[in-house]
Amino acid sequence: MDESAIEKAGAKPLDHDLKSIAALKSKGDLAKEAMRLHREGTDVLFSFGSGSDFKNASQIIAEVDQEDLACPTAITTSRTMPSRSNSGRSMYSTSRKCSSY
Repeated sequence: MDESAIEKAGAKPLDHDLKSIAALKSKGDLAKEAMRLHREGTDVLFSFGSGSDFKNASQIIAEVDQEDLACPTAITTSRTMPSRSNSGRSMYSTSRKCSSY
């Protein structure tokens, strides 16, 4: 893993996803974005998997789990990004949009 390249890139690799989230205008848009992220392999709102049956551990069953909304909050934003940066304001704006649905 090239840690220096990762550090240099910062949050730039997330720009496309953050712009898509920031562009959400309706619940329908949220559903479309969740579908796009699921297709890319990101668990949003729910996830599918397999695990042991709680009543019979010798059986493997399908599972559907509820996921966190994964929207950034003002608290996590202030901890992870400088509060005065453009990306910090953008992330906070995205957080506000997520919480308004």
